[in-house]
Amino acid sequence: MKNTKKSGILHFRIFKWNGRYFGICKETGYVEESKDFDLVLDKLIKGTTAILKAVITSQENLEASLNTSLPFKYHIYYHLAPILGLLEFIRESKVGGFYSFTRPISTLRVNG
Repeated sequence: MKNTKKSGILHFRIFKWNGRYFGICKETGYVEESKDFDLVLDKLIKGTTAILKAVITSQENLEASLNTSLPFKYHIYYHLAPILGLLEFIRESKVGGFYSFTRPISTLRVNG
């Protein structure tokens, strides 16, 4: 299903690798990286919302921005996140892992 400015689903993954958290939105290609999980989560949502706002408020048709392919490196990371998270968990012997979630575009709706 293609995302539009009125509907669709965005897929997010955050995983820890080598002491850093990586956050990726699969459909917009937005990526964040930090040592702080909460910072990555916050910036990932805000960055994706900013992209959505630009698509909604633009006079041009920018809906393709909601159906972008990830750069190859992050495409691999997105699909390996569960494995990388497990390896980080085993290596650190504590909570590391990964976090995967979806958001309907309607819940990220911005005024515009």
